[in-house]
Amino acid sequence: MWWTDPENGRLFGVVQQLFDLYQHYLGSLEEGMQPLVWGVGSAPDAHGRWTYPLVVASFEDVRADGVELPAGRYPLATLMDNGWSDTRVWGQLRSWEVPPNTLIDLAGRPTAAGMVYPTDEVVARSPAGSATVGLPCRIGPQESGFITAGHLVPGKVQVDVYATGDGVPSWVTGTVVDWQDPVNAGTKGGYDYAVVALDDPGHQVAFVSHRGAMPPPQPPYGTLDVVVYGGPSGRQVGSVTAALVTLGDARRQWLKVWQFAPSGRLRRGDSGSLAMVTSGSRSGSVLGHFVGGSGTSPHFFDHQYIQDLASTLDSGLAVQVTF
Repeated sequence: MWWTDPENGRLFGVVQQLFDLYQHYLGSLEEGMQPLVWGVGSAPDAHGRWTYPLVVASFEDVRADGVELPAGRYPLATLMDNGWSDTRVWGQLRSWEVPPNTLIDLAGRPTAAGMVYPTDEVVARSPAGSATVGLPCRIGPQESGFITAGHLVPGKVQVDVYATGDGVPSWVTGTVVDWQDPVNAGTKGGYDYAVVALDDPGHQVAFVSHRGAMPPPQPPYGTLDVVVYGGPSGRQVGSVTAALVTLGDARRQWLKVWQFAPSGRLRRGDSGSLAMVTSGSRSGSVLGHFVGGSGTSPHFFDHQYIQDLASTLDSGLAVQVTF
């Protein structure tokens, strides 16, 4: 959890403790080693109440240690009934004294969701990759632009945008004017965004009606229903099933990301896709943009992660853009 919860201070404290232990664990890994645990956070119950500590653990390492369970979310007690006590992952978590109500996501290695794909809207030339136009914005007082995933590009470079709004598709150029990618961020992690300004003042990004960034959740909680406007995958409807304080591997650590379900809705090339809340008092607010996922097959993600926009703005992006 990355917000103060007056109804469940104990959960807040447990997640913070897990976060501290996880950061120390990452810092202790020898160079070239991948962690047994990918991230920590919290998860809601069936009624949307934030109840459970959550750990994202390596599916591959658990399988290698003889536990034949598919990727997915499990109560700790269920795993203990299936030979979990002999795994290296449990050895690590036992040393952290995780509480018995902890949920475990068995997931593949988290990876950024960008790749070369013929129908993507934003293309980087070097290194080659593609993502999706996300949230439209104004950059300074004049420039029209948008926010997409930072891992698409290596820095403040020029990108090509496949513009379809005029009915006759055409390529226009944009320039990355602000950028972060938590690659090689170490234990402190970071945010994943690129702010792209269109080079031609005559070009515009279509307006999206929204209520701004979704503020931190407050009780009474309800299920956060979400729609993601994917590039390759199209419009996908689902809900929030977890909030990860930090998530990633030894190379890239994302801070403050939401988990989006059901599985298999988003794929590589959907990076940057706009995610909006569609239920409750926060309906119409922007949750963030899709940045990556964990998969046990090359064809789809078992787990899908959305960078929280409010946190990204608080990290410094807010001085660059308006909506």
